[in-house]
Amino acid sequence: MARAADEHHLKQTQRGRYSFVVYIAAYMGLRWSEIATLRPDDVDLKARRVRIRTEESKNGRERSVGYPRFMHDRFRALTLKADPDGLLMPDLAEPKNQESWFLTVRRKAGLNEGFVFHDLRPRSPCPPAPR
Repeated sequence: MARAADEHHLKQTQRGRYSFVVYIAAYMGLRWSEIATLRPDDVDLKARRVRIRTEESKNGRERSVGYPRFMHDRFRALTLKADPDGLLMPDLAEPKNQESWFLTVRRKAGLNEGFVFHDLRPRSPCPPAPR
C-alpha cells in the first residue's frame, strides 16, 4: 500500500508524502482528520510522540501517540519544513484529497473496493514487545 501511494505521487519534490500518511494510519492508528490537521508543534521529536488536539479527537479528549523510530526522520523533516503556524502537511487539508488519492492508491495496491482508509488503522492493540 505504501509503495502504491508513492507511485501515485508523481511530483519528485513530494515523493513519500502519501506513503507516510499510510504509515501514520497503520502504525499510530490516527484517523485521516487527525493526520490532516496535525501542526508542527504537535510533534514532540524528543519524546517521539504526536499530540492529537481535543478538537480533532473523536472522543473530545487530547491524547498523545508515540511513533516508531523508523518514522522519526520523516517527522523531523516535515516539522522543519512546515510553516510554524500552519499544518504539518497542508496539502492533506484540501477538499476531497483523501478520496481522490486513496482510490487510485487502493487500485494500484490491488485492494478491493470495500477497503477504506480507516481499514489501515490497527483493530487491536499491538502485542507486548518480546523481553
